[in-house]
Amino acid sequence: MNTKTIGHRFVEAKGAVVPEGRGREVTLPDVDVKTLLTTASGWVPDTSRADGFVPIAGRRPGLLDLVMATPTNSAPFTYMEETLDAAAAAETAEAGTYGEAALTFTPRTSNVQKITVWLPVTDEAIEDTEALAETIDDRLALQIRQRLEFQMLNGNGTTPNLRGILNVAGIQTQAKGADTAAVAIRKAKTKIQTPGYAQPDLLVINPTDAEEIDLAAAVDLTAPWVVKDEMWDVPRYATDALTAGTAVMGDWGNYAGLKVKKGLTLQVSDSHSTFFLEGKHAVRAEIRVAFPVYRAAAFVTVTGI
Repeated sequence: MNTKTIGHRFVEAKGAVVPEGRGREVTLPDVDVKTLLTTASGWVPDTSRADGFVPIAGRRPGLLDLVMATPTNSAPFTYMEETLDAAAAAETAEAGTYGEAALTFTPRTSNVQKITVWLPVTDEAIEDTEALAETIDDRLALQIRQRLEFQMLNGNGTTPNLRGILNVAGIQTQAKGADTAAVAIRKAKTKIQTPGYAQPDLLVINPTDAEEIDLAAAVDLTAPWVVKDEMWDVPRYATDALTAGTAVMGDWGNYAGLKVKKGLTLQVSDSHSTFFLEGKHAVRAEIRVAFPVYRAAAFVTVTGI
């Protein structure tokens, strides 16, 4: 029985000496090579691809996790704000006249606005790649949430923009001036407590400003203002949706909210333009919300940090 390998027989056929053990050097005679067999000449090595994908770096809208979202059937959303509380409570002698209080309520309106996005995609991409279809849904939803968070901070209130917290009339301001950023933020907390009469539950700050404050605290080992992700016992959220140099502290949970007229919706259609004849679909996402700020004095912008 011939136990020699094909390689051995090939070498012997060419007149070479086949090594019988390790350590022996064998010299092959010149051989005419017709075609060099490589991976590029016919047989491609098997490849494998990991499941999923590495997403592109992008902002995660954490502010939406704190602000309460509730449904509304109206557009615009209207609510009543107590704008005068003339207290008259006082100690009164027997048979004395009671002090007369006064209350005034003013209607406020927050317009419902729409944030949208769409993406063209082929039939095959949707039908043949389930993971891609799910990714499209997730990615469009994330883009909507990112833009919504940006509007909640920066929107100018002119349709179709929401009115973001930085443009709400009556919001308080604390300038850094000659103070350190940490001191200015502490003063902002006091303004929220009085005259805002609220308790701040979040500080929104740009990451570069947060870094500067952290590095200052690292130098001063007695610094009391930064503990993990908090400043002055207030949770801190760093996001580049807010321009560097300005921070916002406020009672977001009690005095701001999202009124949802139409929740985040994704739809697919082939009726756009010539998409039906080209085997394409339009995937679109949208949300319709209002962003009322119920007490402007419960928020303070810290400027110049």
